[in-house]
Amino acid sequence: MMTLWDSREHSNAARMATLPRLKTRKRKILDAIAFRASTDDELEQALGIRHQSLSSARRSLVLDGLVEKSIESRETSSGCLAQVWRITYKAEIMLRRKTDD
Repeated sequence: MMTLWDSREHSNAARMATLPRLKTRKRKILDAIAFRASTDDELEQALGIRHQSLSSARRSLVLDGLVEKSIESRETSSGCLAQVWRITYKAEIMLRRKTDD
């Protein structure tokens, strides 16, 4: 019988295997955030992705444990303050392994 702990370990292992299979949009966003921690507004402008598509894909990266909130905020093109997103340590390790291959 699978316990909750076993389920979490399986889930984490599955997430660790997701990097090579990330959909193109999610991978572009992850790579952009890895290059420079960014707001959604900055990512939209840099990547040419609509807000709804970008925020959905970025949220998925957060749920996958690859992106997290930083303590920073920056002004957007409309003058509002926005959350800055950064990659997690887990994503950093996974990206480093991918480039070492």
